[in-house]
Amino acid sequence: MRENRWKVWSYAAVLLVTAAITAFTFNYLGQMLQGAPVPKWAQGQLAAQLAAYPGYAWANWFGKNLYQMATLYLILFGMTAVASEVSRRTSSFLWSKPVPRGTVLFSKWLSSAAVYAVITVLGTLLLYPLSLAAGHGYAIGRHLAALPLVIATGLVVLSLTYVFSVLLDDAVKAGGATALALLFLSLPSWFQKTRHWSLFYYFTAGPVAEDGSPHWGFVFLMVVLAAAVYAVAQRLLERKDF
Repeated sequence: MRENRWKVWSYAAVLLVTAAITAFTFNYLGQMLQGAPVPKWAQGQLAAQLAAYPGYAWANWFGKNLYQMATLYLILFGMTAVASEVSRRTSSFLWSKPVPRGTVLFSKWLSSAAVYAVITVLGTLLLYPLSLAAGHGYAIGRHLAALPLVIATGLVVLSLTYVFSVLLDDAVKAGGATALALLFLSLPSWFQKTRHWSLFYYFTAGPVAEDGSPHWGFVFLMVVLAAAVYAVAQRLLERKDF
């Protein structure tokens, strides 16, 4: 955690700034866009968001900023887990300790997951008082219902990053490979009929946006998927020759 503290504080700071921007720019954005030329394909979506603050807050927080920042953070945190140990030539010393490789890897994964979950929850909760301070009111219940699914899906992204961090001996390559894999997993979301098959449909809390319920079944599915992908990373680490 000490080695990665700048990533932790950066993620927290970005969410804080994003929450403030979301809360305090709603009225200004609506005034600025009045009479401004807007492409026809964006007019309907933009009008729906600016019609009321709750829709605007949801679209900008869960539909865009939160999952984007979380994805970047999870990749940055996960890609260095093993690859940086190899590139810094500290892996031999690390694995020589009387601690199983799986324990070391899980400790790294658990600390990353815990920080991600805590900051994501706090950032989302912070949006509520900031919105009130900006003169907006909205029901925070739907945002709270979305958090379990967002956090669980983020764990899948973190576990996937760990797989590439074990496979590749360079952190930058591991991060790049994860980004390409996530790009592939996002392809179904580009089409209305297949978006339910996209990982990012769940990362943006798509099911919660439709009916406002937590969808614990999908949360459980994402947790199982994250555990399965992490198990692959641990198996690869135990078999790897350093």
